[in-house]
Amino acid sequence: MHKKIAFLFTILLLVAGTASSQNQKIAEVDSTTMAYYKECQKVLSKPIVISMADTLYRMAEHTGDQRMQAVALCTKLDHYYYNSNMEHQQDSIIAWVKRVQHFARKTNQPKYYYFVWSARLVSHHLYRKEYNIALLEAEKMLKEAQEEDYKEGIADCYVTMSNIYSAKGLNAQVFEFNLKEIELFEKYDLDRYNITLKYGNVAEYYAANGEPEKVEEYLAKGEKNVNSAYHEACIKLNRVNCYISMGKLQSAGKVLAEAQHIYATEASLEVRDEILRRTEIDYYGATKEYDKALIALAAWEKTIQSRQQEVSLPNLYLKKADLYWDMDRKRDAAEMYRKYVDLTQDEKQQNEEITTAEIATLLSVQKLSAENRELEKLTRDRQLQYTAIIIILLSTILLIVIYFLYRQRRLNRKLKKSRDTLNEKNIILLKAEEELRKAKEIAEKNSEMKDIFIQNISHEIRTPLNSIVGFTTILSEACPTEEVRSYADTIEKNSQLLLQMINDIIEISDLDRGVREIKYTPVSLNECGDRAIEEVRPFLAKDVELSFTSLYGDPVVHTDKQLVTQVLNHLLSNAAKFTHTGGITLTIKVDRNKKEVRFIVTDSGIGIPADKQENVFERFVKLNEFSQGTGLGLSICRLSAEKLNGYLTINKEYALGTQFVFGIPLQ
Repeated sequence: MHKKIAFLFTILLLVAGTASSQNQKIAEVDSTTMAYYKECQKVLSKPIVISMADTLYRMAEHTGDQRMQAVALCTKLDHYYYNSNMEHQQDSIIAWVKRVQHFARKTNQPKYYYFVWSARLVSHHLYRKEYNIALLEAEKMLKEAQEEDYKEGIADCYVTMSNIYSAKGLNAQVFEFNLKEIELFEKYDLDRYNITLKYGNVAEYYAANGEPEKVEEYLAKGEKNVNSAYHEACIKLNRVNCYISMGKLQSAGKVLAEAQHIYATEASLEVRDEILRRTEIDYYGATKEYDKALIALAAWEKTIQSRQQEVSLPNLYLKKADLYWDMDRKRDAAEMYRKYVDLTQDEKQQNEEITTAEIATLLSVQKLSAENRELEKLTRDRQLQYTAIIIILLSTILLIVIYFLYRQRRLNRKLKKSRDTLNEKNIILLKAEEELRKAKEIAEKNSEMKDIFIQNISHEIRTPLNSIVGFTTILSEACPTEEVRSYADTIEKNSQLLLQMINDIIEISDLDRGVREIKYTPVSLNECGDRAIEEVRPFLAKDVELSFTSLYGDPVVHTDKQLVTQVLNHLLSNAAKFTHTGGITLTIKVDRNKKEVRFIVTDSGIGIPADKQENVFERFVKLNEFSQGTGLGLSICRLSAEKLNGYLTINKEYALGTQFVFGIPLQ
């Protein structure tokens, strides 16, 4: 029985409270029955408990307490489960698990149904290191609980799964099922007495995997659901381990002192001090307080020896070896490593033998199941065979005749209907084709007239605009007064805006028609960035800083220099227009994995609402109707990016202004 208790103590951190589940279920029962149940617990390992459990069952039956009847049956099961001679009790355990489950089904007590399945049958296979059989049982249990939509049973299955994967050392799977149990608890408000331990385990996993932002969230939830002094101590030790993983040793020391105080003041925690010793060893090792770490190791080793917990010895030797190595005691470390390897080697060989036996057992079970199914199938077939043959023959002949007659008639009707429908559709299609042809000719003619109009009107407008600009300059020089210069600057500035608007309309027309030829040449991206920066600098507000950063020296790619520069000019000009304080940054990044170059234009301006960010790429869209421009700049930029086989998007996660990302292929 000592070996059984030692094993259960090792997995206590994950399943604390499982063995006492019956006690949680038998509150509010008859006092006499409860007293007798406690007497049964005192002699649980002795054969006399079998007859006492029968008496307990009759007492509960007399008072009409079906829950206590289930407890009486579980008491018999526990006698075989905790008996030291486990090798000869397996059949009894399986048999009594089925009896308890049958009673639980009959009396509608699903808690006991899943309790004996998970905490007794699966735990029994787990103790025997029959991990594959345990996992198979757990999966069957989970499937049944999910089909019944019994949330408590599903949660118990998750606990069982995490125990199995913990025994196999698969921490990622343990984390997954702990998280699933937490999600069930939070969503359905289930009664999970030890949920604090699961929150702590999840927090430690996040800390070990570099996700500190989630650590505090789960630690806080664990502290909120503390149900005992043991839970309080455990969540504090979880916090210590998280702080050690994140390098917060000073904070870890303070919390460790609080946990040590709880252990010192709660006598009931003395039998659960292994987690405290492990944490002390990790902390004192991290802070290089090796003397204290050795003291904690000695206390842990003493506990293992006094409780005959040989299963914990490999972990002890490994901890001690690592500590000696850090203390530069190489010889002692080597000795401890040797002991650890010897123990794990023996355990590995034993596990291989167990696994082989498991596979043989599973194959035998599958073979028997297949044979039973085959025999059942053959029996059913023989019963139906002779009758079916006659019926099938007669029915087949009759059905064939009916089918061919019906099919011939149906085909004739369908053929006539299809021919009529086809003629109607042909007439409709011919009319539609003629209409489409005429519409296409009109559209092409209109498009051609539009392009000619745009070219002519732009030429006609540019000539007088250039004259206006020229004569404005002459006027400014002829009458060099402040007022005249101011008028001349205003005329010149608005003339330039009008020219830019005309250029934008021509540019987007050329891009639409596809007449803009892409000229691929080796282009220095830094040179494009420098040119765009210098062109936009005169239009910056007084308090705005402009910077340019290239993260990969001076990248050179084959692309159209004019189009790249034009897109950067538009993006930087747009940023300058709406940024009145702060800064504007142009950054060039090279992503060799995706084989692309990204130009990132970031500003601290007024920003663009999330629901309008895609609208700004549409033509003639202006979020501020009073701002200058035609609303074509970003449309031209996106079309130009697509012509270069690239893209232009807005970073929706950037909230300090606006960030445009312009990407083109690296080659």
